[in-house]
Amino acid sequence: MTGRLARGALFGPAKGGGILIKSPAELALMREAGRVVAQVLARMRALVRPGATTAELDRAADELIRAAGAIASFKGYPNARPGGPAYPAATCISVNDELVHGIPSPRRLQAGDIVSIDVGAIVKGWHGDGAWTFPVGEIGAEAGRRRSLWSPGSPRRALGIVRATSPRRSRRSWKRPASAWCGSTRATGWGGSSTKRRRW
Repeated sequence: MTGRLARGALFGPAKGGGILIKSPAELALMREAGRVVAQVLARMRALVRPGATTAELDRAADELIRAAGAIASFKGYPNARPGGPAYPAATCISVNDELVHGIPSPRRLQAGDIVSIDVGAIVKGWHGDGAWTFPVGEIGAEAGRRRSLWSPGSPRRALGIVRATSPRRSRRSWKRPASAWCGSTRATGWGGSSTKRRRW
């Protein structure tokens, strides 16, 4: 990026036309949206326990988002199918092997489960999004191994392993060593979580 790019200019090939350069005030709002998400996820840790339902966790997250003066950005998200129902919850909650975007329900968590909670919050038009994975009570060795792959330092460790084993630096050349490191296959077609301005 060069200093000649004016604020609001678009640059680089990107889906949807490019990336808007943000002002300091806009960056501050993006940070605040991210801070709300992180605070809500930190509070969820104490609520994840055997016997809790994913619907109860969702209600608690919704209340925490509103208490922070933000809006739950997932709730009411438009359906891709014309006339289909909008997304009904404040969070996406996935249990064990569910890939992503699980809808909260009366399902009760059991000891040994691992649960991923995805939270989105809007602060003055800016959307922050993040997900943490929690153990439910005591978890087994395999669940613990899988959860450790998503710990805060894991992306850096994974990149170190990929760079050490891959002579090229293209994304395509990283797929095989990354999958081998985590012991899983790569899910395709999922992505896009970020901090951005709400569009709907």
